Amino acid sequence: MSCKQAISLQLLPDTMKNPMYRLIIPILVLLSLHACKEQYVEVQEDFHSVEDNIKAEVQCYATFDVVSDLISTEKLYTNEGSTLLPFGSTLSFIDSSYDDGDGIEVFLDFGDLGTQAPHGILCPDGLYRSGKLRVSIEGNFLAREKTILVDFPESSGFHTGDGEQMTAFVGSMKIMQKGLGKHNVKVDQIEVKDASGTLTWSCDHLIEVTHDAGEGQYGDTYEVSGTSTGTNRNGVAYSCSIDANLEKTLEKGCAETFKRGQLSISETERSKNMRVDYDPYGDGACDNAILVDINGKRTILEID
Repeated sequence: MSCKQAISLQLLPDTMKNPMYRLIIPILVLLSLHACKEQYVEVQEDFHSVEDNIKAEVQCYATFDVVSDLISTEKLYTNEGSTLLPFGSTLSFIDSSYDDGDGIEVFLDFGDLGTQAPHGILCPDGLYRSGKLRVSIEGNFLAREKTILVDFPESSGFHTGDGEQMTAFVGSMKIMQKGLGKHNVKVDQIEVKDASGTLTWSCDHLIEVTHDAGEGQYGDTYEVSGTSTGTNRNGVAYSCSIDANLEKTLEKGCAETFKRGQLSISETERSKNMRVDYDPYGDGACDNAILVDINGKRTILEID
């Protein structure tokens, strides 16, 4: 019997005169409604593609920030001139010749992850980092337009997080400096790993500094535009476009989020379209609140 048939039970007038049937009818109706409820359970939406894309963006720009800071100071490749590198981080040169014209290479080491929290080393932007980055500049390091390669293989143990929950970042990044305050960031199939699983992420983004606070990167504000693709922790592929530029200020409390910006994220195979607003309250605050609209259903999430 279908739900529609169950709810549409018709009894003859003579039957209704029998007191026994008057007791049975409500019971039958309740059982029929219960059966309908079991057949038509509402599917709960998941936000994994949204959460995982944001996680990858945070990792990407936390890494971009320290690399950009390292190479933008007057005292190139020294933590003395940096505003984001912490005391206790070390630099080991692979190619330290500034005048041979074939570039500079260095390992940036944040130390071991450690077995107890807080893990890693606390940086001035409020994030904890551990492991190594290999940073190299192709060609003349003094050129206004140049390419910076950043490598962090799994063996490097590079992590970023809040000291309690740390996320591993595995792969490489290409940063093409397009002039003063402008960079093109490209990554291809980077792996991001934490307790929730492993995701992959690629992007082609343009970064433009909108407020320069002086030497180093701390206090600067920049905007991000472009597109990305990824596969979330469940193996679901998605694509993402930035509809309104993402805005980030490099200061403590703002390192793990964007103050403003809007995204469109699509899971083609599931016909699922999501819109994300980093500023749901319209105040440009450095909080973890985002507004997510999934096929017309809106909710506010707190991103860890």
